[in-house]
Amino acid sequence: MAVLSIAAGTYFFGGDDATKLKAGDCLRNTGSASDATVEKLDCGDSKATHKVLEKKDGSSLSQLACQSVEGATAALSWKEGSDSFVLCLADNK
Repeated sequence: MAVLSIAAGTYFFGGDDATKLKAGDCLRNTGSASDATVEKLDCGDSKATHKVLEKKDGSSLSQLACQSVEGATAALSWKEGSDSFVLCLADNK
């Protein structure tokens, strides 16, 4: 399973939609695997690479949080201060 990380504070600079995502939403990462910048897209958009299967609030251990989520091929973790969540992702086909 691939792991993507979002640097805390990216959201505040306006270039990241990660905190707005929920199960069923689609996205693409315009950053890197170690410093993801997420853009929320319509699932029908050919640029959308992943679909959110589940959002796990209060977790930052992405591989552990998503290992039991059927179909998960990647995980994206977000943490700022005491707030954190993991998005369990599947390929958007």
